[in-house]
Amino acid sequence: MSNRWVRVFLFLLALAAGAGAVYQAWLDERAILRSRATAESAMRTATRAVSRVGDLRAALHAYVAPGQGQAFWTARAGTLLDEVRADVLELDAAASAVDAPLTDALDGLDRLAATADRAAGHVRDGQALLAGELLFGEARDLLDATRLQVTRAAEAVARSALDAESALRQRQRTLVGTAIGVALLVALLLVPTGRSLAAPTTSERSAGDVARDEASGASSPPLRLDDAAAPPAAPDLAAVAAVCTDLARVSDSGDFQSIVTRAAGVLRASGLIVWVADGEGRALYPAASHGYDPQMFARIGSLPREAQNMTAEAFREAAVRTSEAAGTSRAAVAVPLLGPTGPTGVLSAELEAGASLEPGSVALAAILAAQLATLVGSMPAAEAAPEADRARELGT
Repeated sequence: MSNRWVRVFLFLLALAAGAGAVYQAWLDERAILRSRATAESAMRTATRAVSRVGDLRAALHAYVAPGQGQAFWTARAGTLLDEVRADVLELDAAASAVDAPLTDALDGLDRLAATADRAAGHVRDGQALLAGELLFGEARDLLDATRLQVTRAAEAVARSALDAESALRQRQRTLVGTAIGVALLVALLLVPTGRSLAAPTTSERSAGDVARDEASGASSPPLRLDDAAAPPAAPDLAAVAAVCTDLARVSDSGDFQSIVTRAAGVLRASGLIVWVADGEGRALYPAASHGYDPQMFARIGSLPREAQNMTAEAFREAAVRTSEAAGTSRAAVAVPLLGPTGPTGVLSAELEAGASLEPGSVALAAILAAQLATLVGSMPAAEAAPEADRARELGT
């Protein structure tokens, strides 16, 4: 691509995509921190409220305990009741935001206050038995209900925070993957198409050169089809973008396998395997494949990190490795799936018969590997896959 302004525009587009992804990731991180802080505050408030409910229960029981001062315990119970109500109101603000309001708990505290007043009146009238029935019956049930509702509200706030964090983390992965895909696509588009260094065409020669040739009777030699190799087929960028987008949205193993098959088509690969590293990075396991017999794929075991082949070398060196076609051997490429802490797997592909390793083919493999890395890094099997069949759960 030679147009300067188009190149500048594409560069700015890639820059804007990256900056937008980073900014949105920063906003999501702040939202996660706020959600965590809300959940932690709700849990502290709930713990404090439950503790005060226990103290309130003891203060109410003291109403009918022999030798206790009624005035002291009545005042103590009133203070504790106000403190519990304040805690419930504070927790209700967070709980209402997640559709778990503490309306019933607040109503129960109002009823508890009325029950405590009635019990105190019975004690003053010397009717300790009636006071005990209220305190050990109605008041006990109201206290238990308040404690249960407070605990459930705090759990609802914590659960909502976890769900929100999970959703935001998924969006961050999607944004980063999309930004990487856009950047790689732009880089592919900006790669010079290359020009023949042979004699210039008529349009590239100066007017003086053409005039001199005409005056001398010379003419440019005709261009023969076998003088230059046929240009490689242009990559289907729309198909590449569709595969990258679907990889960022994959939700189950069936989708993953079908996208791997589509990726093989984009690369013009007769065989393709996605290898996933175990948690310690000592071995690679086949997670999904295309173009191989299912029974043969099922028998593939682990590939040690130190194995002397192109796939293991790409994983060890965190670099692309290629092999040109020779004789009956087809061209092949192995691209590491790179994560923040290093390679998490390898994308290996064997091209179709007659296909050669053009720079565009290697670039397409790098684009797909970058998108796969964002997906493989979040899969549980990529963290711990002691056996090959556990890793194959990603794609079979």
